[in-house]
Amino acid sequence: MWPGVPNTVMRWCLSSPVRFASSCRATRACDTVISPVLEKSHRPVAGDDVVNAVLHCTWMCRVANYFLCGRDRALQLGEASELGTWEQSTAHAHAMDRHNNQIGASILLTPFQGTDDCIRYCEQRAWSYRLYWFAPSSSPSQALPPHFPGYTIATDGSVPTGALGSSADDPPPFTAHW
Repeated sequence: MWPGVPNTVMRWCLSSPVRFASSCRATRACDTVISPVLEKSHRPVAGDDVVNAVLHCTWMCRVANYFLCGRDRALQLGEASELGTWEQSTAHAHAMDRHNNQIGASILLTPFQGTDDCIRYCEQRAWSYRLYWFAPSSSPSQALPPHFPGYTIATDGSVPTGALGSSADDPPPFTAHW
């Protein structure tokens, strides 16, 4: 139905008229989230770096702030997206996306002014090392931090070791925690 949208996301959207009317509009509006973030970072979407972390956070923030969506529906949509791309990414990448989805879905803005608000809040979370990434940025931006988070994440996106909010010079290790 929508090119590039995983079947798991479409099934989730079509399972409820409320979901379709609200959350799935946010899925179609993903370009309105991605374009401003990429414009600021001056690079295409690729990799498991800080720009990808901000993208996931911004997408979930935007969905969570749509009328009738909220945090739980945003996270359900994020999880459906991860399940739809399971074979295309590593367990570390999926854990990273889940973590950043959780951070973004927790940003509930009153009043919600739009995508730019979500971008600003997610960039702040990147600078405070609340977001997670493990690959160096292919084109470093002054708008985003140059270091890595100083903690690791579990498969579900939780933080089992290290301190949330700390930074490190080297990429964080990953051991699948079940």
